[in-house]
Amino acid sequence: MEDTKFVKARCKKTGKFFALEVKRFGLNWRVVNVDELSADKARLIVSEVKQGKFNANDNLLPCSVCGSRRIAGCDCARKKYNYCSPHMEYHLDCAYCDELELLYTRASTRYTGEVVIVQGKAIRAVNFSNAEWVKFDNIQHHENGRLKGFLSEPLVHVKASEEDIEFHGYNISEMDEGVYYEIGANDDFSIECNVNTSGIKPHPGGHLYIKFGLIEAQISETGGSFFLDGQHCCNVGSNFKMLLSLTNSGKYTIVINDKTFGEKTNPSQSSTRITFGFKHDGHFCHLLSHAKLSNIKMTQGIPQQE
Repeated sequence: MEDTKFVKARCKKTGKFFALEVKRFGLNWRVVNVDELSADKARLIVSEVKQGKFNANDNLLPCSVCGSRRIAGCDCARKKYNYCSPHMEYHLDCAYCDELELLYTRASTRYTGEVVIVQGKAIRAVNFSNAEWVKFDNIQHHENGRLKGFLSEPLVHVKASEEDIEFHGYNISEMDEGVYYEIGANDDFSIECNVNTSGIKPHPGGHLYIKFGLIEAQISETGGSFFLDGQHCCNVGSNFKMLLSLTNSGKYTIVINDKTFGEKTNPSQSSTRITFGFKHDGHFCHLLSHAKLSNIKMTQGIPQQE
């Protein structure tokens, strides 16, 4: 057995991926190096070791605040680097932050679920069990309405299951949370679902936003608009059926209520991210906002092995 392996990790705050190089010392594994991973590389690796907790080896500096060596074991980095964002520079303290999540799911190239051949392409169904969907939260601090005499905040603001994504908005603090998924440059991808934003309240208000490569949309309680490469495609109400797709040749398609409203081809050699998020400003009120994607069906075309 090799004495050096890797564990994949992800920051729950920024969505950034990391590879923890671990080495066996006696009966335990310790982290001897930490490298940041691109989303493309993260899709290709899988954690090789699983144990209850990991500590950093002596060759690495401990947490610069509390001196702990426990990986994902303290909140010092979260408080010290309170500007955390996907664009920030990686610090070794990130490895000790309790926002770090160790991932033991399969690598995305080891597809789970049934794979079928359609018109010469390998197609699989994608859901939240067999794909690397990432939750994100771009807000540093959330108020607690109960402490200020308002409705209590929902404990879970984004719920993602096999066929549904629910967004439950705050009543007094701003919100910018959701999920995203990275699609390989050689994959075909489509997502079909029902969208319902009628549960968004004027106070605190806000909107559901969708970002899928060239496709963007913002939908409030009264509806919204879809754009393709910056050009307006269509208006929608607060309750509609949506189909978005992207082929490996770079062709985007927007279908609303079974009618095609936009198509454009823009080939790319890099991965494409699809994001669903809910966003609103802070507002002191006694209402909560809700939005939901339901009956989600996703498929992903897989490059076949030679």
